[in-house]
Amino acid sequence: MATIIPSVLALTQPDFLRRFHHLLPIADELQIDIMDGKFVETTSITIEEMPSLRQWPAKRFEAHLMVEHPAEWIVPIMRKGFRRIIFHIEPIDTHMARGIIEYCHKYHVAALPALNPETPISRVRPLLDIADGVLLMGVHPGHNGARYIPQASRVRELRKYWKGEIEIDGGMTPETIGEVVSAGVTRVASGSFVSNAFSPLQAIQQLERASKVTIKKRT
Repeated sequence: MATIIPSVLALTQPDFLRRFHHLLPIADELQIDIMDGKFVETTSITIEEMPSLRQWPAKRFEAHLMVEHPAEWIVPIMRKGFRRIIFHIEPIDTHMARGIIEYCHKYHVAALPALNPETPISRVRPLLDIADGVLLMGVHPGHNGARYIPQASRVRELRKYWKGEIEIDGGMTPETIGEVVSAGVTRVASGSFVSNAFSPLQAIQQLERASKVTIKKRT
């Protein structure tokens, strides 16, 4: 069964706090999306507007940085209490990406490169010896509820030379989760399907059941 991580994408502080506190009681992990309005069109709330995450030591928080200069965000993100950082490799070169991962590791923070749907899987290969996982986008980043772009073939391509965690973010529903879990995805970040549901807990359980059925079919 894949691990389901609810994600919070919010443009204003009131909306962020509403979504955050709605999901916090039902999830051990949360992903928080951070957007600078440059790498993607949308601008999220600032790091300063977020509460300190250290007040919830039993929870795990991952930051998904959809920003043009990810290296500039690493220290503020760590100070806020994130223990897992996802950054996009499109705006940076391999040397910078390796530097980000190595810096995170110095402070015992996990670091994962992320790939947009059109970015070749080969871009991440030089990082796999030190990365803590890889995130594949199932949508074009920056908006809740964007159209899903099938990723199963890309997951299988990555699985040929990567045995670690593969996370997918975007477009995940009980109808779409099966093919990517079958292909090798281990973690699923879900935004609008969970956060916009009448019962986010039931939405998470739906995704978990769908991934279990997939595993049974494979076996």
